[in-house]
Amino acid sequence: MRELKRPLRFYRFDMMDFIIQMLNDGKSVQSNVRGNSMEPTAYDGDRILIQPINNYDELKVGQIVVIVSEDHRHFVVHRIKEIEATDRTIYEQGDNRETGSYVSFERIKGIVTEIIK
Repeated sequence: MRELKRPLRFYRFDMMDFIIQMLNDGKSVQSNVRGNSMEPTAYDGDRILIQPINNYDELKVGQIVVIVSEDHRHFVVHRIKEIEATDRTIYEQGDNRETGSYVSFERIKGIVTEIIK
């Protein structure tokens, strides 16, 4: 077997389907935060523990959730500010952002249960 000369790196969009399948199978996933949209709660490089969603009824205002981006190339980790159960949407917003957006329940893939600094 050939020895690698450089570190092997995976980018999130390379692993999207695998991570989604793990969560759909009921398994927890760890990932690193990228960006500053959740500062001061989570900083770039912090590790998060993501638990799968068993039932959308368990979503609560204030929870940090993992959402598939519209282009399906990365995850967005933001806080639930509002829940519209009849429309099956949430209003999500980063802690370091002035505005957020509405997303459908189907794009929410997990709940952040731990932030490891």
